Amino acid sequence: ASDVYKRQVLDGAHNPHAVAALVANWKSQHADLKVPVIFGCLGDKDAAEIVRRVEPLASELHLVPVRSD
Repeated sequence: ASDVYKRQVLDGAHNPHAVAALVANWKSQHADLKVPVIFGCLGDKDAAEIVRRVEPLASELHLVPVRSD
């Protein structure tokens, strides 16, 4: 396994444009390495589009609920 599994990356990308930047940066740093992704967002975000864009990075994709009171 790669050293990437010894650390965690937390990113606050919360719209399709920010996720596109995250994906481009990840690919420039880690090529085609896929990692487990945990994703959650507020209801006012375009979750389907964000998931579509981040999915190429994911060896596993875990969707988690996010409360917004």
